[in-house]
Amino acid sequence: ATSTLSEAVLWMGWEHRGRLAASSYCELVSIDSQKFQDIIMFNSYKLAGYRHYATLFWEALFPEGSQSSNVLEIDDLTLDVEALEQMVNMSFPAEGPSVESLLSNASRRNAL
Repeated sequence: ATSTLSEAVLWMGWEHRGRLAASSYCELVSIDSQKFQDIIMFNSYKLAGYRHYATLFWEALFPEGSQSSNVLEIDDLTLDVEALEQMVNMSFPAEGPSVESLLSNASRRNAL
């Protein structure tokens, strides 16, 4: 099963708590959240889509009527990739921004 973690730090104030260990082989991609946010601001023509995605992400973490009043009980490990892909498609109907293109653009800017 494919899953993600720690995406919340890209879209909102987030403090990681605890430790995480993989129980099987995994791949790890590290993204500097401040640089990511700078790139998004640079791509202002898609800013509305990014804002929409961030709102959907927030709503997925904090569903309306949620029984959890303890912030420490909220985590971003329960969001599955299919739900995230659906949120991307809703935010960018014509084309979803690929992670590869965002990282490629970031690498080019860092090289300059």
